[in-house]
Order: sequence, then C-alpha cells, then structure tokens
Amino acid sequence: MPDWPVIVALALAHLPPHTPAITVSGTRITAASAFARAAGVRTTMALRHAQETLPTLTCLPTPPTDILAREHERIAQVLDSFLAHLTVLRPGLTLAPIDGALRHYPDPPTFLAAVTDAITDTTGIDPWAGIANGTLPAILAARRGRILTPDESLPFIQTHPLHTLRYTTTAPTPDPELTDLLALWAKLGLHTYADLASLPPTDIATRFGARGMWAYHIAIGREEPLVSQDRNEPDITVSSTFDEPLHRADTAAFYAKQLASQLREQLVKQGLSAYELRVSARTNERILTRTWRADPTMVGALSEHAITQRVRWQCDGWLSASAICPHTPKVGPLDMVELTAVRVIPAGHHHPTLWGADNTDNDHTRRLVERLSSLVGPDGVVVPRITGGRTPADRVTYVPWDQEVTTTHGGAPHTHVSALAGVEELPWPGRLPAPAPSVTGEPVKVWVRDPAGREVRVDDLGALVSPPYRWCTAGVPLPGTEHVSGGVGDHTVTQWSGPWVLSPAWWAMSSSFDSPGESQAYLQLMSDSHPPIMVVLRGRTWWWEGTYE
Repeated sequence: MPDWPVIVALALAHLPPHTPAITVSGTRITAASAFARAAGVRTTMALRHAQETLPTLTCLPTPPTDILAREHERIAQVLDSFLAHLTVLRPGLTLAPIDGALRHYPDPPTFLAAVTDAITDTTGIDPWAGIANGTLPAILAARRGRILTPDESLPFIQTHPLHTLRYTTTAPTPDPELTDLLALWAKLGLHTYADLASLPPTDIATRFGARGMWAYHIAIGREEPLVSQDRNEPDITVSSTFDEPLHRADTAAFYAKQLASQLREQLVKQGLSAYELRVSARTNERILTRTWRADPTMVGALSEHAITQRVRWQCDGWLSASAICPHTPKVGPLDMVELTAVRVIPAGHHHPTLWGADNTDNDHTRRLVERLSSLVGPDGVVVPRITGGRTPADRVTYVPWDQEVTTTHGGAPHTHVSALAGVEELPWPGRLPAPAPSVTGEPVKVWVRDPAGREVRVDDLGALVSPPYRWCTAGVPLPGTEHVSGGVGDHTVTQWSGPWVLSPAWWAMSSSFDSPGESQAYLQLMSDSHPPIMVVLRGRTWWWEGTYE
C-alpha cells in the first residue's frame, strides 16, 4: 500500500484519499501522498518548504504503528480471499506465493487486476502490486507495476540503488545500522546491486559483517524463498485459553506479553531462530491466523519486545473497528490466542557465510543476552545509545538492549549524530568541542588545585581565577581506569584546555557557579601519570565527567 501512513491519517481525519497531504513527526515529514508528490512535495523537504511548494497541503500527525497495523488487517482480509500463506512484512506491505492462485486465472495480469480491484472496491485505495521471484524484486516490481519471470527478477534489481534495501525491513522505525552501512557504501562508490555483487564475498563478510552478507545474498539472487520446503526443525507453539473471552485489544496486549515471553524462552532454550511468527486466535465463529515476517537483516532474531508488538498489533486489528473500512464488522471475542515460530532453524545457521566469515560468537552473545533478559526482565539488560546533547553525559542514554532510543523530534537516533567517521556531525548549539571522552559514567568528585594548593575557581566571566596544577580523587580509581598504574593519588597537570561554560538558564544573565542548577564549567586535564580526563565545576565542586583513552 503506497504511502500507508498518509492513507491511514486521512482516514482517521475523515478526509478523502485524494487529498494532497503529508504526515509529520515534529517538524520532519514522514510520508507524502501521491497527490502531494505530484505537486513537488518530497519527504526530504523541510516542512515550511513543503507548505510553500503547495499552500493547500494538509499536514497530519503520523499515526502510531499499532494503528497502522490495525488498519492493514482489513487489507490483509481482502487478500485472504485470493492468496494463501500471506506474510506481513510491516503494516502496508504484504507478500505471498502466487503459484496456487494463478491456476484460477488465465494469466498473471488478470489475477493482479482482480486483486487490486477488490482492494479498491473495499477501501477506496489503489494499491501497488507486482510479481517477481524474491522479496526485494517483488517489492520493486510492485512499485513499478511489473510482472517478472524468475529469470527476469535478478537482472531487474541490478541497476536499482542500494538504498532500496530499506524497503525490505520489518521494523516500524528506520534501522540506524543499515542506514550507516548504506551511507558508507555510497562513500565507497557502491551505488547499485551490480556494484555490490561484483565484490569478492570474503571481503564483504570480513568488512561489513552479517548485514553486508545479507545484502550481498540479495544482490546475487540467493535470497531465502517465501516458503521453504526444507524444514529440519519442528515449529514451536505456545498458546493460552481464556475463561473470559477477550473483547478489548488492551486486555489482549497483557496476555500477548506473557505468550511472547514463553515463546522467546523456548527459542532461546533450544538455541533456535524463526523466519516468521504466526499469530492465531479462536472466536466463537472460526480460527483467525496471520503470519508476520521476522526482520530479514537479523533473520529470525525477533526479540520478546518485537513478538509482543506484533501480537498486540494483530489482536488490535481483529478486535478494533477500522477507520478505512468502517462498515466492516469486528470479529467476535477471542477465547484463545496461539503463537507459532514458523520455519524454525538452528540459531546461527541463517544466511550462512560460505566463504569464511563466522558469526558464531555474535550469535552466542545474542542468545546469552536474550537469556539474561528473560531472567531479569526486558529492562534489566541495557545498552548505551548516542543521542543529541551538549555534554558527554547528555549524549549517552541507556535503553533495553532490544529497543531503539526515542527522540523528541520523532526522528531516528542516528539523525542526531552520524556514526560514520569523516562525516560532519549535525550541529548542536553550545556543544562541547570534539573529541568526546571514550569512558563515561556516574560523576566522581575530584579536587583540582592551583600551584598554591587552592581549589581552582571560575569567575563570573567564565575565566579561570588561577591555572590548574594538580588533581586527585578520594583514593579510588576513576571508572574504566582501574588498570592504570598510579591511577590513585595526586596527578600533576601538564596541559589543560578550557574552560567551556554551559548555562542551563542562559536567559537568566547569571554565570554563578554557587549551586548545581547554575552554570557549569568544563576543563580538559592532561598528566603524565593518568590518561586525560574531563572535569566539570558544578556548585563549587569539581566532578569527573569522562576519561580519554
């Protein structure tokens, strides 16, 4: 479904589908309708520029992913009457094998016309549809309305740009690692799938890892088929039956988390991964089933959080009314929900790198972390993420290991700061100069003294009253430097830079350092007996902020 967020947003606002519109998150354009694009609006534009380009443009908030998934269920229900083994990649994008369905139609164009007409008649929306061999070729064919034979599918994608890999991801938000990889390839002169396919696979495996090999397999036509005939492992199923049938999606979400935890624990315990997740539910009338694809870049590594998301989305789609198809009746209450890990394989055997790259250590680490997460809870295992900010502490946040950090502007975290060396970082007014300390942690009190032994101070103009001469801690090593010889004790300052004064209330016209809520002054200190450190003056006390290693 093209421009799915805009289509859903228009339906929620009770506006006709042909309205020139965009969806926005903060000041960022997330999607534009075909009518808006025809007038020159692009998602890469600034919001003000888009409004100047088309004064009649309608701006709508980007619908939450659960609403996008709920509305997509109505499209999937229409497709169920034509296709078996339907697989949802993400809300608005569905794939299915068509060999069986084509037997009932004289030719593929007639079949596609019947499918698209049925969706248009039910929803008033014109979908994109295409036929090709493989996930990415099928998506690209649908975007151009093409019907390709298996022999035509691989040559068809060779000239397409590599950034179209984004079309195959199942995550509701952009994948920052994939975005960075695509940016790196562009810098290296790799622009198309033909460029990528021309490289030796060993070089790709060693330099770009599992994601690089996943993209390489697509470029050479070795993508996994939609339905595999080689199933070496039985599917894993967990289910729950309810004494009181579920009428509400929020109630179903509570049980979804429990089932997701059980399924993920079974997969981790047996060292398995799954390509797809099948969600089934029983009503008073019939059994409902929907299959969701795991993220192909991770190939089956659906976290407990991701499983819970998809189960919640699916139950919401069954139990809630639709804005796109308001006359479609809801299904009856659910008295049973079942989750099945489909196309199960041993973990670490997906997308094997046949030319020497071994991801066994990464897979083992991932399974270990998943096991820990199941024992201590999803919030018990966290990882650092880079966000925007002026100080080293501001720029690091900790999130559950299987989740992405959120941002106030609605964009992906990597839009704050590029993770690629050599690429200019986006501006952040008042930010401390690079480089940032490589080791950070909880602030540690330190003493910074001048040659006379007095505590170094900063005056109201932001200048040092006296130069730093020595610094020391309270007799314990600083975080990350326990291995440093002579790390405890006094350290003579050989060089220093700063101070850089930051004021959380710059409009107050005060540079006082008397209280923690006032201005802060940062110093970089170097000594021969300890790695360089960054310290900050808050409330007349110096604190360690980070270490450069």
